[in-house]
Order: sequence, then structure tokens, then C-alpha cells
Amino acid sequence: MIDTIEVVTGFPRHRKTRRLERILGNDARWVPVYLWLYTIENARNSGDLSHLTAEDLAAVLDYHGDATALRAALITAGFLDDAGMVVGWSERYAQRFAFYERRAKIAADRRWGKRDDASSTTVASPSIPPQSAPPPSSTPPTPDNRDLTGPDLTGPDLTLGSIAKHSTSMLQASRKHDAAAVCAVYDAYPRKVGKAAALKAIDRAIKSGAITADTLLAKVKAYAAAVATWPEADRQFIPHPATWVNAGRYDDDPTTWQRKTIATPANSRALPASTSQADAYAKLF
Repeated sequence: MIDTIEVVTGFPRHRKTRRLERILGNDARWVPVYLWLYTIENARNSGDLSHLTAEDLAAVLDYHGDATALRAALITAGFLDDAGMVVGWSERYAQRFAFYERRAKIAADRRWGKRDDASSTTVASPSIPPQSAPPPSSTPPTPDNRDLTGPDLTGPDLTLGSIAKHSTSMLQASRKHDAAAVCAVYDAYPRKVGKAAALKAIDRAIKSGAITADTLLAKVKAYAAAVATWPEADRQFIPHPATWVNAGRYDDDPTTWQRKTIATPANSRALPASTSQADAYAKLF
């Protein structure tokens, strides 16, 4: 049974934590931890807390303020979505919990099954013919054994080695998928510099749960589209991709990415604002 969560050292300083503190006060940094712990105990395979009312949520999180304000703050800060799902849970924990719990159950069943077989073995008396072995059980595999994602783990060739091999293959496939998503975000960014630092920043932002890979990719594409309309001279001010991601610029109002320019006719010159300025202007030619 897995009953722990991972909290990164930067959690108290994370922008989502700071945002929650601005809404609820300094003690709010413990609210997400209580949220995750409750989810492990009650909705570990889905992260679905939609069954909780605002009052229920406040009670299980040991929050004594306004319950409606608490739920709204968790949604605004990005720890809970509008449907009552814990943000990022399915990507980071749900599949992991489901797989390892089922793996532990299968291993326990095999271990205790062998012990039962050993304890039921009797030594035949020399004067009494040994009894024939009982017929094998025809009990079908349990649903938990059948619906495990991946190869069939209920057959006679089940070993801890095969389970570990399957776990490794799942982890490798997940890493390949994550790497592809990170590279896609970098490739969409309008300035290709500092690739190593950029990939680390993108990967860190996604794994922290601050933003999903799909959402970050959409934000970067929108930023790139805005930059494409900038005057050529302004494009030198596009920040490095690592800087842009680390600063959380994907949360900016997209209207701030636009540049307001005033078109002027070719070969035109600005007119001086005063006579003295006109004289000074004339001396230049």
C-alpha cells in the first residue's frame, strides 16, 4: 500500500502556493498538503473529489474559514479544477498507485498461495498409501488481475521479474512521451537559444503540475503568433525560452504580447514640434 506523496523543496515558494497564500493567508500553504493526503486515502486512483461539497472539503482539510472561499481559492490557485478533480493527479499519481497496488496484490497472492500449499502437504505413513493430490482449483482470476494494463499477469509464467520488467517498460514509455512533449514546446517557441536550459525549464514546469504539456504548448504557439506580428527591430527583445518559462510568462494576459505600432509612409520624416527644434533639426543637414 502506497501512502506517501512527493513534495518538492520549492513548494513553499511556488507561484501556485504564493497565489493561494495571497487569497487565504500565510497558513494556506498547508492546505494543498492536506488535500493530497486526503486524496491518497480516498481517491488515489482518480483524484476525483467532485463528491465533496464546499463544507465537506473544508472539513476534511481542517480549514475553519469560509468553505466557499476555500473551494474558490483552490480553483483559482490551480490545485483543483472546476469539476472537483485534483489538478495533475492523474498524470503524476493515479496510474502509479493503480499499477503498484495491483502488483503488490499479485505478489502477496502468490506468496500466501505457496505458503498454503506448503502447509497442507502431509507426509504419508509407510503403512498407509498416500492420498492422491486434490484437483487444481478452477477459480477464475480476480478482476483486479485481469484488468491490469499491459501484458497478461495472471498466467502460469507470472514472476516478480516479469512484473518488474513491465514496470520498467511503462516508465521508459512515459519518459519518451514526456521528452517528446517537452521538445514540442521548445520547437514552437519563437527564439531558439539555450536549448538545454530551456528543455530543463519546460520539463520542470510540467512535472511541478503548474501547467500541463498541452496547455503550455498552446500558450507558446499563441505567443509565437503574437511575436510574428512584431516589427523586425522589436524581435531582438524576445526573451530566452528558459527565462520565459521560469518566469511563468505563459500565465500573462495574451494582449500584453501584442505590439502597438503606428505605420508611417516610406521616406517620411517626423516634423519638429517647435521652431527652435526645427532650427536644430536643419543644422543637421
